[in-house]
Amino acid sequence: MKLVKYNWVDHRTVYLLEDRYRKVWHIKDKEIARKYELQLYGMWPKNHLMSDPVPQEFIQTYRRVWMAELETRLVKHVYIMNQIRPGYILDYGVRPEGIFLEVKLVPGVPAQDLKLTDDFRQRILEFCLDNIRSTQPYAHGDWHLSNILVNGSDMDIVDWDTVGTYSSREVHAKLTKDLQSYFGQDFVVPLTVLDSA
Repeated sequence: MKLVKYNWVDHRTVYLLEDRYRKVWHIKDKEIARKYELQLYGMWPKNHLMSDPVPQEFIQTYRRVWMAELETRLVKHVYIMNQIRPGYILDYGVRPEGIFLEVKLVPGVPAQDLKLTDDFRQRILEFCLDNIRSTQPYAHGDWHLSNILVNGSDMDIVDWDTVGTYSSREVHAKLTKDLQSYFGQDFVVPLTVLDSA
């Protein structure tokens, strides 16, 4: 198992296994306390100041609440993915240290690593629009070129963590923002093109 990436913000680790990627979202008690002490669901003891150490019973209670929430989101994510990309998710589960998701390897080079010609920009846009059409009523939600893999004349998209249901305006705004981050602010995705998606 080879470490590929660690995201410090959401404590997500990505590993490369022999035939798949494994993503692990780690749950750390100190992180639970730090991140959620202001959103306590009414569980913070009234006789404790916010600067006091977090009581262990709070951590355990909140861990149960958070794990249940994560498991619900994981099951929903797997359900959606099985609708639009059957076979992409190979395994998933919940463990005391967090949740994990294993996905198949997708061949290709990230589009961000390739020369961005006008023709290539158009191919990327057409690929994204085709992807939006093929996954409706869901949408990928993260069309950064680091997620779009090019394998010869074929393209595919990975990192489906943000898949969900979005309005056409939300999809348009996010697609435009993601593509502009690589193609420049002058790159415009016409809303009418997306309406036909």
